[in-house]
Amino acid sequence: MMIPSGSGQALATLPIMVPVGELIGLTRQTTILAFQIGDGVTNLFNPSLGGLIAMLSLCRIPLERWFRFVFPIAGLILLIAWVALLFSVMIHWGPA
Repeated sequence: MMIPSGSGQALATLPIMVPVGELIGLTRQTTILAFQIGDGVTNLFNPSLGGLIAMLSLCRIPLERWFRFVFPIAGLILLIAWVALLFSVMIHWGPA
């Protein structure tokens, strides 16, 4: 089941993600960054997101055409975001 709301996703996943992140040695900030990357990128192609579907409908863009356009861009964004996430893990980003 997909949860379109970012705050709803946070409510459902962060109570699990934060303790698991701390268990494997990640700071809370890095765990939250990982969540935000996932939430932000999936908003580009989540078909249950009302705003996305409404804008595509208003512009008369079929969902399949949008997917063909956005998946390569989402892949590039994910690659850059994963490098930033890896960097945050390496420097133990968090409170001093």
